[in-house]
Amino acid sequence: MNEPNCIRGTNRLNEDQKQPAKLTYTVDEAAEILGLSRPVMYSLCHSPDCKFSIRIGKRILISKVALEAWLSEQAAAQM
Repeated sequence: MNEPNCIRGTNRLNEDQKQPAKLTYTVDEAAEILGLSRPVMYSLCHSPDCKFSIRIGKRILISKVALEAWLSEQAAAQM
């Protein structure tokens, strides 16, 4: 049958997609996106009021949606 990938339950990508959209970033990826150093990004993640980092075991992931919201809040606070 010629069913869409999501119906078959496979994780294959459509031919026009190169990779799935990321929901999270690594600390290194987020630091690069923001133009920050790795230690500064880790410092932000370890602050008590950080709302964008997610801990899974020892690993820290950065939520793309929460990071964008945090950036908007920071920009609004600067005005």
